[in-house]
Amino acid sequence: MAVLGGLNLPIIAPKDCIRDGLIKYFDAGNYKSFEDMNTTWNDISGQGDDATAYSGPTHQNYYMLFDGTNDYFQATGLSGDIASTSIENHSFSFEVWIWFDTINGSEKGGIVTVGDFGDSYGIDQNNGVARFGLRPASSLHSVSTGSLSTDTWYHLLGTYEEATNTVKFYQDTSLLGSSTVTTTGLNTSESLRIGYYRGILGGSSSGADYFHGRMGEIRIYDRALTINEVYHNFNHGRSRYGV
Repeated sequence: MAVLGGLNLPIIAPKDCIRDGLIKYFDAGNYKSFEDMNTTWNDISGQGDDATAYSGPTHQNYYMLFDGTNDYFQATGLSGDIASTSIENHSFSFEVWIWFDTINGSEKGGIVTVGDFGDSYGIDQNNGVARFGLRPASSLHSVSTGSLSTDTWYHLLGTYEEATNTVKFYQDTSLLGSSTVTTTGLNTSESLRIGYYRGILGGSSSGADYFHGRMGEIRIYDRALTINEVYHNFNHGRSRYGV
């Protein structure tokens, strides 16, 4: 419900997500995206860059289920849409609806990331929190959530604006904070991976974990979404996830 003039009014969910700048879109609630779910999570952004399943993430109702042992998806990297060198000179946004079956103070690993533990960018988990950021030249610039809970749907959306070199991270519709990227030389042509243990934003991959939980939707944009667009996409999906 939204409060307007002292009245509680129902929120009208937008019929579609923001499409401007959309370069990757995986949606486990859309048949066009999961029709080949045994092997592929189809990209319905219009780019046709489908993600290949490894070790059997399974489709359940409106989400993908990852077992935390060896499940992940892999698509080609974003070099054709963003860049593979000096990535900090290009704006982008990463978005995911996510549910953790396990998250604690020792787990770390990729959620939606490009690059391994070297130069990398995207959303990962680290010691009970989720992070969004960039790691050029072994220098991590990121924003983190607070401690997250299991058995709860979260809408996580990170933006990077190259004009101001600013990283922002949102949980549901709350801005968690911002960080200024002061290091250049983010270079990677690695694949886009979903739930992959080595897809962490810096540091050693020793002891890293495959993602254990659910993901419903993933979107990547070749620009930084505005706060109004964050609200739009959150309201577009929230009823599906009971948020």
